[in-house]
Parts: sequence; C-alpha cells; structure tokens
Amino acid sequence: MSVLKRKAKIASSEKHWVESQAAIVHEYTKYSEMELLKRSPRIVEYLVSPRTLLESTRNFKEYLHENSISLPIAESTKHDYVNLLKTRRSSRGFSGKSLPFQELSNLLGWSVGTTKKVDMTNPELKNENVHFRSYPSGGGLYPCEFYVIALNIDELDAGVYHYDNINHALDPINKVIDLKEIECCFLAEKFINDIACIVVVTSVFERTVTKYGDRGYRLALLEAGHLMQNILLSATAQNLASITWGGFHDNSVATMLNTDVISEPPVHAAFIGKAKVT
Repeated sequence: MSVLKRKAKIASSEKHWVESQAAIVHEYTKYSEMELLKRSPRIVEYLVSPRTLLESTRNFKEYLHENSISLPIAESTKHDYVNLLKTRRSSRGFSGKSLPFQELSNLLGWSVGTTKKVDMTNPELKNENVHFRSYPSGGGLYPCEFYVIALNIDELDAGVYHYDNINHALDPINKVIDLKEIECCFLAEKFINDIACIVVVTSVFERTVTKYGDRGYRLALLEAGHLMQNILLSATAQNLASITWGGFHDNSVATMLNTDVISEPPVHAAFIGKAKVT
C-alpha cells in the first residue's frame, strides 16, 4: 500500500526551525530504541527502589519559616466542564478591581492543589505518602513549582509568594515589589495596573531528568502546559479574565522569585484579574 506523504503547512518558506538551537535541543530529547533500552533500568528503579520511591514522595519545595499564610479551603463548584471548555478565552480585558482572597484560594486549590494523599505501600516507607494533583506529571515527579506575584488581592499584601500545594498556603518570598520592574520583566505596560496577580510556573528539571534523562526536559515543559490549562479553566469558572504570557525576561523573573535560573527557571506565566463588564 502506498502512502502519500504531505508536508505540514507552515506560514513561511524560510527554515527558521531546522536552523534553530531549539531543533538541536529537541533532537537531544528524543528516545531511540537504544537510548530507551539504556534508560529502562533507571525508569524501573523508580517503581521498586525504596530510595527512588522516597525521592518521589519529596518532590515539592518547602520554606522553613513561620510566616506562611494559610488559604481558606477552596470552595466546591458545580460548573459544567464542557461549558468551561467552550467559554474559556484569553482576555486582556482586566477591570482593575481587586481579587477576593477566596477566589485566589479557589484558583490555586482547584488547579494545582493536592487532590489526594496516598500512603506508600512499601514497608520501608510506611511513614511516607504521595500527594497527587489534578494534572498529569511524567512519573508523578511534579517538577513544577508555583509562585504568585500579588498586586491587588484583598486581605493579602502585595508581594511575591510561593504556593505550598501540600498545605494550601502561601510562603512570602518578597514583600517589596516595584511595579515598574514587573512591567519591564513581563513587557506588560498596557495592563499591569489592571491585573490582580501574575501566576508564574517554574520547573525543577532535575526531578524528571534524573529518571528520564534528557527526555525529562520535555516532560517538565509538557506539565507546565497541562497545569496552566487548569489555572485558566479555574479562572473561567470564576468569571475572571486570564491570559498566558511567554514574553518575559527569564533571568529577571528568576531574581524576582529568588530562584536559580539554571536549576529552577521560570517556564510559564499567566495574568489573572477581575474581568471588565461588557
């Protein structure tokens, strides 16, 4: 049987992709039969070894201070899922109104919070447990971390916070923020004064690369996309305006979050706020 091959349609005849460094990175993250054969023992080890299983249970970031801010329990919702998918739209129509603290809690709890805690069955790990979330993660390793740059949220000081999804709480990182600096970092001068917060996703690539090799880089970025859709749908469920944002200065944002730009760089972001009434 003959197969007719057709090239994918592209907007330009120039070879931007094949000559890019991104294409080289993609090649390095491919699995060949030989590479998969070499990597398989390491992957299997993560299913049976107490040491690697223990690593899997501790793939989350903790800030050891007493200033953690507990979030109210995320409310239940009866929104129709299919309708949310149909109505979700990227929107720059921010009203400038403050975001209620409860709505921030809902946004984080629904989209990236812990949904289930399971005790480990291995007798050597009887005091350990795994925290599951509502989005898929390669090997359940959860390389992504979450930060909120709060600008106009009721009952919450402006500042940078890390979201502790295990305890559903915010860890203060920096309470001194400069709007002009944020505007420059995110190239968002047109509506920086109207949004309530910026959600930033970082990735600790070591968590996936240690198991999957270079392929772990791809898996971590895919996870960022999975969870961001959760955030957008959670915003839609509360009639909030939201838009994902890839145009930011990576190193400057990492400095703002107090993360290392190599071991935990920012990989995704979204602007969230109360929507304009139209």
